[in-house]
Amino acid sequence: TKEDDALLKQLFEQGVKVSELQKKFVRSRGSIQSRLAKLGLIDEVFSYGVKHSTYMQTKESDIY
Repeated sequence: TKEDDALLKQLFEQGVKVSELQKKFVRSRGSIQSRLAKLGLIDEVFSYGVKHSTYMQTKESDIY
């Protein structure tokens, strides 16, 4: 929903880690990453390890 997207964006921008977002929204890491990409918060995520997601202006160690 729009409300979920707004909350996801807010929490991510506050520095909440993907693992915590997974618990909050009861979703897989991939679904959270895909939604973050759709919202323009991270680069596109490719499956099967072809390309690892790159988080804009955020170190990967801060996310996990």
